Amino acid sequence: MEYPELVKRVIQLILLSSLVVVAKDDGFITATDSEKEPVKVEGGEDKKEEPKEEKKKDAGPPKPSKENLEKFYRIIDGYFIIDPKKEELAKLILKWNLEGADFNPDTYEEDTKWLGIFEKEMQIAEDNLDVGAYIFFYQEHINLVIKRSGMSLEKK
Repeated sequence: MEYPELVKRVIQLILLSSLVVVAKDDGFITATDSEKEPVKVEGGEDKKEEPKEEKKKDAGPPKPSKENLEKFYRIIDGYFIIDPKKEELAKLILKWNLEGADFNPDTYEEDTKWLGIFEKEMQIAEDNLDVGAYIFFYQEHINLVIKRSGMSLEKK
């Protein structure tokens, strides 16, 4: 390598390394980086100040009012096409942790995980006043509770 070419490479390396140091976390400098208040770090004068971490709020949709929820559940009661026997069986299974003849301990944990997912989805549907989604996940929840327990309403 020639001397001028070596100087060019060294200058490029110095300039690029300073950009990496300035760029911080993900390599991008944002407007909020300069707006953050620096936090003083104790332990010496030669240490740099670090910006405070911002607390992020879980900004979701606003919770529905009591009147909207009452209307929501009235609509759902009119739409349900689930067998009341299935619903009652699922309630008893959950209350007493019942197990049927076809209980499978190998799939129990996976089914329990899915039950939790269905419950969260029902809560989201309620928060968004989404009748269709609520009915779908409620019916799936009931069917999975019965399947997980190893019971069935069907005659063999």
